[in-house]
Amino acid sequence: MKTLLTLLAVVMIGCGTTEPTVPSGAKHRISGKITMVPPNVASVGVEVTLDGVRSTVTNDSSQYHFDSVANGSHEVRPSRAGSSFTPASRNVVVADADIANVDFVQAIDRIPYDSVHLIRIPPGSFMMGCNEGDYRCGEISRPRHKVTLTRPFLIGQTEVTQAVWERVMTVNNSRLKNPGNPVTQMPYDSVITFCNRLSELHGLRPVYSGPFGATVVDRTANGYRLPTHAEWEYAAAAGSTTAVSGIPDPTPGSDLESYYKEVDKVAWYRGTFQGAPSAEPLTVGQLRPNAWGLYDVHGNAAELAEGGFIPYTSEDKVDPDFTSSNGVASIKGGSNTPVGSVGSTLVRWFQTDIDRFTAYHYVGFRLVRFE
Repeated sequence: MKTLLTLLAVVMIGCGTTEPTVPSGAKHRISGKITMVPPNVASVGVEVTLDGVRSTVTNDSSQYHFDSVANGSHEVRPSRAGSSFTPASRNVVVADADIANVDFVQAIDRIPYDSVHLIRIPPGSFMMGCNEGDYRCGEISRPRHKVTLTRPFLIGQTEVTQAVWERVMTVNNSRLKNPGNPVTQMPYDSVITFCNRLSELHGLRPVYSGPFGATVVDRTANGYRLPTHAEWEYAAAAGSTTAVSGIPDPTPGSDLESYYKEVDKVAWYRGTFQGAPSAEPLTVGQLRPNAWGLYDVHGNAAELAEGGFIPYTSEDKVDPDFTSSNGVASIKGGSNTPVGSVGSTLVRWFQTDIDRFTAYHYVGFRLVRFE
C-alpha cells in the first residue's frame, strides 16, 4: 500500500530560518517486518496490534504498518496461534518522524499433539471451484462460482492427530501408529461419533444424530463436526485464488520443477519431483502453513468433508452443501499416497466421493465448529 501522506504545517520562527517545526500530535507511520525461523518462509497473516487497540496483519512480504500514529510512546505486539515472537512486544517512541524497522522474529511453536487447536475464520465471499483452462481443473470442479459464508467458524490448525483421537476413542486403527500423525483408517460413522463425544466433553451441543447410515446434521449446534465443502475450500485458500494456496499457478511452458519445489514447502505428496518420505501420513505441522495458519491443507492425509460430491453450477451460493449425504462421504486436499499427486487430488478445488462405511489408510479429517 502507498504511504499515506501527512501534511505538515510550516511555521516560520523569526526571519532567519526556514526549518519546519512539526507540531505536537502530528501523525506518522510505524512499520516493520516479521522474519520467520526457519528462514525463507514468509510470515504472512500475523496479527500486529498497536496499543492493544488497532490491528493489522503482515502482507505477502511479511511487512506491516500503522499510519496516522500520534507522537508519544506506543506498544507494538505481534500474535498468532502456535507462534512465539522475539521480542514479545516493542515499545516505540514517536517523536516528529516515521519509525521504521520495528521488526520481530517469529518461531512456530511445537503444537501439542494431544490438544485441539482451532483457528477463527472470518465470514466472507470467495470464488469456489475453477474454470476450464485453470491449472489442474477437472470437470468435477467446474464451473467457478461465488460462494458467501455468512458465519465465522473455527477450524483445526492441523488434521486431528492420533493422540487427540485416543483421548476420546478406545481404538486407533491407523496403519502407522504415531501420536503426532493424523488419525486415519476410520469410517465416517466413527468420525462423527468422535465429534459428538468431544463436543460433550467440552460442554458443546453435538451436531450429529439419527440412526446408523441415516445421519442428521444440526446446523444450529455449536459442537464439533466436519467442514462443508465450501468451508474447507475457503479456509484452505486463505485468500489465495490459485490451485495450491499461496503459490502462483505455473504458466504454459514454464519450468514445472521450480513450481513443484514451491509446492514442496507446503505439502507432503507423491508428486512428480518430490517424494514424501513415506506413503503413510506424516507428523502434522512440519511444513509451511497457509496465510490463515492452517497446516497440511494440501497433501499429508486427505480430509473428509461433509456430504458427497456436489455438482457445481455457476449460480452464486450462500452457506451451501451443509447437509450430509447418506451412503457416501467426500475428501478434499489430496494425500501423500500414490493417488495424491499434484496432478490430481492435491489442488484446492478437487473433490471426490468415497464410501462412508469404508476405512482408508490415507484419509483423515479436520475439526470445525461454530463459535
